[in-house]
Amino acid sequence: MLALEFGCGTGLVTMEMAPLVKRLLALDTSMGMLSILKEKIERSGTANIETSCADLSLSSEAIVTDNAIDLIYGSMTLHHIDDTARFIIQTTKLLSSGGIIAIADLDLEDGLFHDNPLEKVHHGFDREELAANMNAAGLKVISFKTIYSFEKTNRSYPVFLVTAVKETS
Repeated sequence: MLALEFGCGTGLVTMEMAPLVKRLLALDTSMGMLSILKEKIERSGTANIETSCADLSLSSEAIVTDNAIDLIYGSMTLHHIDDTARFIIQTTKLLSSGGIIAIADLDLEDGLFHDNPLEKVHHGFDREELAANMNAAGLKVISFKTIYSFEKTNRSYPVFLVTAVKETS
């Protein structure tokens, strides 16, 4: 399986996923985060991870691969992307027919999850609206599940996992 992780950061999820796939493209917009991931890759001797500083919200053409991608996933990244509907369309273009997208992120929240009130982020997502955006991009939502809850200053912030499949052409 060829997998792509968007917003890989320092590779917490990347390093766990690598043994489960044939090849993994790990993307982030921060060279600093990617340099930490590259050190982890080097130290572990992992050979199937390729890193790239790229922003899929701008263009899916930034990703050059000979094969369509079987799995695209991201964890706690979508709420940092300004135009999520466009981003979902861009990532869907990269998926093979029948390919899967899996996104873990925040349910709608009160705006206090991030400590910096000036940080430009979404305050979580309405599941029905996100599902509609995924359907419009040619994805069929398989499931939404609550998978975790952050506890911060007497508040609970649920995290969902949505999985969807690219409909066959």
